[in-house]
Amino acid sequence: MCIYHGDLRSVLREVEVDQVWMILLSVTGSHYFEDCSGRRRKRRDALYESIDYLHDDIAENIIEYLTPDQIIQFLQLQDDEGEKYLYSLQLHTNSRSSLELRMILYRLPEVSQRYEVLSIRDESGQTVLHRTAKKEILDSLESQELCFQLLSTQDNKGQTAMFTLWSLSDLKSALDSVTVEQRLTLINMRDNEGQTAAEYHHRRINDEQSDRWRSEARATLAVIEYYRREARIQIVMSTHDDDGECDNSIT
Repeated sequence: MCIYHGDLRSVLREVEVDQVWMILLSVTGSHYFEDCSGRRRKRRDALYESIDYLHDDIAENIIEYLTPDQIIQFLQLQDDEGEKYLYSLQLHTNSRSSLELRMILYRLPEVSQRYEVLSIRDESGQTVLHRTAKKEILDSLESQELCFQLLSTQDNKGQTAMFTLWSLSDLKSALDSVTVEQRLTLINMRDNEGQTAAEYHHRRINDEQSDRWRSEARATLAVIEYYRREARIQIVMSTHDDDGECDNSIT
């Protein structure tokens, strides 16, 4: 059945937080049903449906009435196909749904809790930062080291966010969130096939059939090469000694 607008806030005020938690847990599942448009879909709970139908006010109310520990536990749940709730919700796929992810991060008072949410992996071994690395999300970690730890996380193919981020603004945000040395490390990391992100995207230019995807690969490669060049220059300048000699070992 479809979700209709209602005064959910007033309803939630009438029940205890633990009861809201139990209600959410009791209806989480994956039984198939037909939605308003006749599509065969998996039944989800109220939070999932409110995000799916873009009812931000309802989603915000539900998130508000869960404790930080309950939010973390809820996002770790798996559906019948083994996918964790964080990824079942597709909170990372577009700017609209990432609003709810920012709501969730805002509700978690400790950096360690926000790190725990962002480090949750999907079935392919990817974290949210493999899909989106918006500045607000990275800023929630309040640490270049924590940003680096997550951005250097390799999925089942050995790929980091440098391989998988499709948004140029997200890629730039990711590279700007770490130190110069960490930036160069990220750019030089290799996947299971032994290729760096630059080599991977260069191969995509040759292999992709779609002009759109080839254009995306070229743009991504250009960003990575720019940041590699700038990082090398900054490191060389920082290691320049008093005699005018510099360290040429940086690659």
